Amino acid sequence: VSSLDIYIFTSQGDRYDSLSLTFYKDPSLWWIIKNANPNQPFDSLYPNVGSQIRIPAVSNKDNILSSYKILNGI
Repeated sequence: VSSLDIYIFTSQGDRYDSLSLTFYKDPSLWWIIKNANPNQPFDSLYPNVGSQIRIPAVSNKDNILSSYKILNGI
């Protein structure tokens, strides 16, 4: 969690990949937003409509990707 994280309320039709495209300019990073919101449905690309979700700060994206690579031995 960072003071630079963004919090939004979701709307009908929001998907993690489209949110990732909007905030990170890369839809393949949807899992960063999904993992930052464990209270959302596990098996869906759609967060609950009207819920507040956290978008990790763009400035932390490289750190998150680096940690992912270390954890997965990439």
